[in-house]
Amino acid sequence: MFLENVFKQTEEQEVKLCQNQTISRILEEILPLGKSSQILTFFKGLLSDSETIIYDRFGAFVLQTTMMLSLEFAAKQDEADAFNALLLNLSQSVRDQLESVVMDTYASHVLRTLLQVFGGLQVAEKVTRSKLSREQQQRDLIQETRVILENRPETYQNEFLLLQSELMKSKRLEVGCCRVDIETLPDAVVNPISSHLIETIIDVASDDILKDLTETCFNGLLLKLAKTPVANFILQRLIAKTVQSESTGEVKPKGIEVKLHGSLLLQSLLKFQNKRIVVNGFMALSTEELKTIICQPAGSYLLEHFMSNERIKDKKKEQLINTMKNDLFSICCDKSGSGAMESVFKMSSIKVKTIIAEMLAKKVTQLHSDRFGCFMHRTCQLSQFKHRWNAWTSIMTKDDKKRKVICGFNR
Repeated sequence: MFLENVFKQTEEQEVKLCQNQTISRILEEILPLGKSSQILTFFKGLLSDSETIIYDRFGAFVLQTTMMLSLEFAAKQDEADAFNALLLNLSQSVRDQLESVVMDTYASHVLRTLLQVFGGLQVAEKVTRSKLSREQQQRDLIQETRVILENRPETYQNEFLLLQSELMKSKRLEVGCCRVDIETLPDAVVNPISSHLIETIIDVASDDILKDLTETCFNGLLLKLAKTPVANFILQRLIAKTVQSESTGEVKPKGIEVKLHGSLLLQSLLKFQNKRIVVNGFMALSTEELKTIICQPAGSYLLEHFMSNERIKDKKKEQLINTMKNDLFSICCDKSGSGAMESVFKMSSIKVKTIIAEMLAKKVTQLHSDRFGCFMHRTCQLSQFKHRWNAWTSIMTKDDKKRKVICGFNR
């Protein structure tokens, strides 16, 4: 009875009530308790002045709550047609003013929720709500993405594609329409408001849409994304979505050709404090993949950066070398591979050096006679390793101590 009276009192006053900070918070708590017919009536009231509610500081969040409830009722086939019609009307209104919606603090939240609705899911609220809004909530927040509607109707799929298409055409995402102090990055990517919208698009996008988005908006810009404070979060979301293995949660290469920009990007990522995903990706590479990467100019530097990183445990480095040990000889006989392995050997611990020398010593004659392998033969001092092992160990141990002292000064 109480809820019925509350919803009755809100009729034809929905927009005005939602613009009040205190009442809007109360409504967000009450709405999930309502029946489908009550939510439907409330939703219609909000859309009676959709332009006001979309941009309102408090009303926009009530609208988002109503939209997600509408999706849940539609999923249960509870007045689905009526809810779907309202959602499509709202989407049309948003598309009509997309350029301003994308850059508005509150309207952009509504657009993010629309993408979720037509994607049939709800993403973590750290993406859809501002930090201030999350702190003010008196309930447990959605921490992980959850699927609400398994089989989306065709109208949802079409509207999602339409929104995606309009966003791709947006001037805010065009390269060249950017801030003066950040060259060639789209405005929507460096703006603290619209960047959250891009994160939501990445979260809910299918593989095909994600590929289009990457090629259209981010092609050739990955390194700049990595170096830009706001855009960096988009890059993190992009990496997690596009290169995460479903079974292992590891970053794995999509192909065997290493591009310069991709190499520079990964080198930059290895400098980050939290580099677990990238490190796990290296550890998941097969012997053939490692060989292919190392024997390319751009890829060879990746191995050097991995092995020289003092924050990566020696155990991981030993595992990586052990993975490639059967191909070590052929890698050292390659121009790029030989250069990379020389650098790796010089910066490695005595244990890793021993593993490398043991493997190469099995083909010491062939290595010495090879035009590129001869450099590794000299660097590893393989003749001494085979005939004067104790002396070799003493020399390498001294080198290892020097390396650690130098690394200590560089920290």
